[in-house]
Amino acid sequence: MSQTQGIDHRNIVLIGHRCSGKSSVGRQLAQKLKRQFVDTDTCIEKRARCTIEALVLRHGWDHFRTLEAQVIREISTGCDRIIATGGGAVMEEANVKHLRKTGWIIWLQADAAVLKGRMAKDRNSKPCRPPLTGTDPLDEIADLVRERTPFYEKASDLTVDTTHRSVEDISGLITDHLARLLGERDSWIWAAAHWERCSG
Repeated sequence: MSQTQGIDHRNIVLIGHRCSGKSSVGRQLAQKLKRQFVDTDTCIEKRARCTIEALVLRHGWDHFRTLEAQVIREISTGCDRIIATGGGAVMEEANVKHLRKTGWIIWLQADAAVLKGRMAKDRNSKPCRPPLTGTDPLDEIADLVRERTPFYEKASDLTVDTTHRSVEDISGLITDHLARLLGERDSWIWAAAHWERCSG
């Protein structure tokens, strides 16, 4: 069975801190599985008709979280999607509930030091997002990772350490794991049905 076979129509949802690789891995998975790629931050920007940086500066993070919840609720009604979420999306239990209802949740994990290095490079080419804690975004990473880790752990069906792995390797690990997981699930369903028939 190939990587792309045996995976059902549930969405594949990528969670994790900023610069953990959600967008890059999401696009790779979408191409490999021939699915629609949806980035919740991009959806929010389209809805707000401005960048997230501008949205937060004008209206604050609470307004951003409200829009984020609306977007997640709406995109979770579909299937066959690869969804990349914002770093703080899992902090709201309702978001996780909607995402889990129609999707497998994958946590792309990386150490704070690695994330800090990636973000330093990232903001050389992109606008710097407003900080959540009032300090420089690079300085707040360790605290945010520490705060969010229990939420990532609780929400995820699978954790992939992205620290020393390429986008191709990460997408391969995800598809392999889901195909294996679904194979095991189908085997249990068949065994349960067979046992019921034999017992009846």
